[in-house]
Amino acid sequence: MVPPTVVGDAGGALGLALGVACALADVRAGGPGRVVDAAILDVVAMLGALAHWVRAVGNIDGPEPSVFHDSPYYDTYECADGKYVTVAAMEPQFYDLFLRELGLDDVDRSRQNQRQDWAALKARVATVLRSQTRQCWCDRLEGTDVCFAPVLSMAEAAEHPHNQAREIFHRGPGGRIRPGFAPRFLSGEGP
Repeated sequence: MVPPTVVGDAGGALGLALGVACALADVRAGGPGRVVDAAILDVVAMLGALAHWVRAVGNIDGPEPSVFHDSPYYDTYECADGKYVTVAAMEPQFYDLFLRELGLDDVDRSRQNQRQDWAALKARVATVLRSQTRQCWCDRLEGTDVCFAPVLSMAEAAEHPHNQAREIFHRGPGGRIRPGFAPRFLSGEGP
């Protein structure tokens, strides 16, 4: 499911903020000042540059199976408890570790991008991941280089240990969860 975010507004605001910061730096360096043109569509198109590159090389909207939709190493999988995990082990070293952690030692790593192999391997990966709960996979894979994450609800995300340690979410009036501010500005002494 695509999250209900305001990508255009947020992306436009970030582009505008960067533009203002750059214009201020230019003025402080003796420049003449700038008019910042941060049209939302322009900024969002720029943020989508990777997707355009991926499409240009045939991995989205092409006749071949897509790395991002059909490969066994970049997808979302259901676990034994009906919850989900996501994997993005595209680089060979991450792919190798992913297969090792799943116990799929018989898979020929050199055939990672042989698209004709994907359907069968994806079915095997799905079976293995469905054999354990999401928490079991988190306990096993979080903190490794597998490029793995649990798919969390908004409430679960606020309670995730990493997010708690970073104090990313806060409780507002009525106990409502709200994100903190980013970026953070730290003194030169570190976090």
